[in-house]
Amino acid sequence: MDCAFSLHIRTSAPIDLSLPNSNPKADVTLFPNPNNGNELFLSGLPKDVSAFEINFVSLAGQTALNTKQIPSENNHIDISTLEAGFYIVQIKWNNELIIRNFIKL
Repeated sequence: MDCAFSLHIRTSAPIDLSLPNSNPKADVTLFPNPNNGNELFLSGLPKDVSAFEINFVSLAGQTALNTKQIPSENNHIDISTLEAGFYIVQIKWNNELIIRNFIKL
């Protein structure tokens, strides 16, 4: 038995089928990632926070870099002292914690 289905919708305006982002923490990104340079940029951080604590933890569980960052338009971190490897990045402020993965080449 052959079965066919087609649906035609006519509208004058685009239809937004995306789901609203109810978790602003999901927007925090590190770039470029992977990175072979000396600077790592962060985007999507809240602007109404006085400071962030950022920890780079190796897979062995050792803190490789710990820094405090004041929010700005150009949030960046000097990663020149990090050795090549895979890191868990913990970004903390107030009672919030974001975990991201990062690869230094």
